[in-house]
Amino acid sequence: MDYVEWAAPALLQRHVQCMWRLRAVETGLAAQTIYPDGRCELIVHLGPPMQRFSLVDGWHAQSTCLFAAQMLSGIRLAADPRVDCIGVRLQPAAGAMIGGERLPDMTDQVIDLQQIDTEFARALFATVAGFAVSGDARSIWQLLLQRIGATPPDALVERAVRDIDAVEGTAVISALAKRCGVSLRTLQQRFRRSVGVEAVEKLLLQRISAASASQ
Repeated sequence: MDYVEWAAPALLQRHVQCMWRLRAVETGLAAQTIYPDGRCELIVHLGPPMQRFSLVDGWHAQSTCLFAAQMLSGIRLAADPRVDCIGVRLQPAAGAMIGGERLPDMTDQVIDLQQIDTEFARALFATVAGFAVSGDARSIWQLLLQRIGATPPDALVERAVRDIDAVEGTAVISALAKRCGVSLRTLQQRFRRSVGVEAVEKLLLQRISAASASQ
């Protein structure tokens, strides 16, 4: 597989971690388990959509343009030999800027972006398709600035995320709330609203990410 990342411009770095592109360079690709890293993603399939396995539906094709909400466990994906997809990995505190108030209820779901915002989904597909041809990402960054860039993420949640990441998932949540100067309940509520999972679940995701990276 050919995988490339692009850093977000300065105006979007509080909202977007990076943009990436994944393309197949071989045939007969095996299914893989992708482990969560505590971030939501926007993904556009320019080629055949990847297949995802679930206990309810078995193997099934994903949407052309989708929003991957928070995952609490690994997901099984299988790519077509012609796979070509471009994704935008959001910062943890920016997930709700796409998922809205429903984000906490979207856990472990991969949702057709048109069900969330039809106009944005169409615009995202068009700009991503244009980038695939031109190599100029400015239209993508501009679209994201218009859609999410005007609203800053919750600074309290951003600080909590930084603390969790800094200790690789070994922090105690009550101590984290104290350092942030809020009650444990307030931290959990604001964290869940912005990130889609509670702070203690982000700790778990951090441990999973660290373990998978070391393998």
